[in-house]
Amino acid sequence: MFSISSTCNSRDVNTLVSDAIALATAGESAAKTLLDSSAFSFISRSIKLSNLIRAASTAWGIKPPGIFGLAAEDRTQLKRVQDNYATLRDTLQNSKIDPSQNFFHCDSSVLEWATKIGDIWAAPVSDEIGSITIEDWYKNNHQGMSVKGVWKDPEHTKGKTFNFVGDAHNGDSNNMFLCPQAWDPTRFKPTLSGLEAKGEVYFKDYSTTAGVFLHEMMHLIFKEPAIIDELIEVGTSRVRAYGMIKCFILGTDKKAQTVTNADSYMVFSTMAYFPEALWLGDAPDA
Repeated sequence: MFSISSTCNSRDVNTLVSDAIALATAGESAAKTLLDSSAFSFISRSIKLSNLIRAASTAWGIKPPGIFGLAAEDRTQLKRVQDNYATLRDTLQNSKIDPSQNFFHCDSSVLEWATKIGDIWAAPVSDEIGSITIEDWYKNNHQGMSVKGVWKDPEHTKGKTFNFVGDAHNGDSNNMFLCPQAWDPTRFKPTLSGLEAKGEVYFKDYSTTAGVFLHEMMHLIFKEPAIIDELIEVGTSRVRAYGMIKCFILGTDKKAQTVTNADSYMVFSTMAYFPEALWLGDAPDA
């Protein structure tokens, strides 16, 4: 599926992909369950169905079903979500990615940190343009987004903005880069195996490396329309809709944009994978 970098030798990429398939399947199945449920089943719903409704409200801004079931616009939204999960699952299960054009990296040992436009542009640029900082460029061209720098390699064959790598210098080739934090077991669980969630839990305790991978895969395979990191307003800042709470805010303020927000897919699939959990939020101090 990918050409795997030697930096991944110590990582269990097969488990990563298998867990991502399990999450995508859970998300797809949950969306189908909600679409297939009758108005009566919503009225007399089980705890699991109630939890799926909460998950859909959190990730997609779906309204609680009325006496006639889901609203038409919510059904349309969930059908699109279901189809996108199905595409992701099929892509992963059947290796529908060209390994000659897609590369997977597990750390930053071959990359360099860059803070100026002149450091990352493949074509020659003027001194004036080259001296513009990446931080200022993002603020001026991406609605005030805060980005301190990006990773790149000296030959411009790899580039990194946070975790996802899209190589703009070699046509359609793509690189995925999971930074060291994604493999840190104190931040992300390395596998779904053995994880159980019942009763009141916090999302941070069930965030997985596979969830990070699923998020990045949504960027990689969906181009038109692109699945991106949508922005929300928090005070005077614009920040990415990452995590349960920010995805919920996105669904409340800009419901239509949840379907093009990568982390909404991670959040919903994780909540769907643990249908007996009662989610209290991202973390106790969040």
